[in-house]
Amino acid sequence: MSQNNKQIKTRIKSVKNTKKITKSMQLISAVKMQRTVKLLTKSKEYSNLADRFIEKIYIAEDESHQLLKFGDSDKELLVVITSNRGLCGSYNYNILKKLKEYIADKNVENLSAVAIGRKGAYTLKKKNIEVLSVYDKLIDNPNYEDARALTEELVNIFLTNKYHKVTLFYTKYISGFLNEAVFRTLIPLNFEEIDSVQKEREENSVEFEYEPDRGEILNYLLPKLIEIIFYQSILESAGSENSSRMIAMKNATDSADELTKTLTFELNKNRQREITKEVAEIVAGAQGIKLKNQNRS
Repeated sequence: MSQNNKQIKTRIKSVKNTKKITKSMQLISAVKMQRTVKLLTKSKEYSNLADRFIEKIYIAEDESHQLLKFGDSDKELLVVITSNRGLCGSYNYNILKKLKEYIADKNVENLSAVAIGRKGAYTLKKKNIEVLSVYDKLIDNPNYEDARALTEELVNIFLTNKYHKVTLFYTKYISGFLNEAVFRTLIPLNFEEIDSVQKEREENSVEFEYEPDRGEILNYLLPKLIEIIFYQSILESAGSENSSRMIAMKNATDSADELTKTLTFELNKNRQREITKEVAEIVAGAQGIKLKNQNRS
């Protein structure tokens, strides 16, 4: 066997081993995505209801509650959701591109961040943005209790009036093959950028009756609404990450199949060339011996 054929055989073996890994990762990501999408579907209704409820509160209220108005500070807190690992297509690239575009014209000294996922933490530090904390388990195993605890921390930070607002960067899950990197104001709960809401606020004087007490109810209700929005964004990001990784690993597996076929074809062609050469040498040798014998006789 020629040295070239040995190299091709080694490459085929290596590609097949890689294919086993990518196929396994594809299947694992598919299972994780299905599990996350089930949670996502269940919580979607609550999230949509929370958004509509916040609209009604914003239209009715005079923004006297601290969670309904922007802080006096010039500083802004960013909450960035990415993955801990790569090999998930353009998932991290898209959300980090959105982040970079957002901070392009901002003074980094006025920015702080909370990173959910190590990829985001790395980029934030590279951009010289102060990272207050990194949560690297929440995105791999989304659960409401952890999201609630982090939301409580974010609300408490905002209530110190240290930040003007808290902006959330996450990836919106649209389908198994489509997602979108987006950002929204998480705190305060504010809809003044939406023209239809602002118009309704000007035209309608909705009045709510609070029982037992307006302040007590809003103090309890508003953080809960933020919790729902935040938990939903984590689920959407996790679903997007797993679907992106599943697609990326499927493409890698398909590419491994194609490369194996190409290398096998090249190996067979080399073998055929070697066999043809050997047959030609045998025939030429036999003819030489025959001619030699004829000359002797």
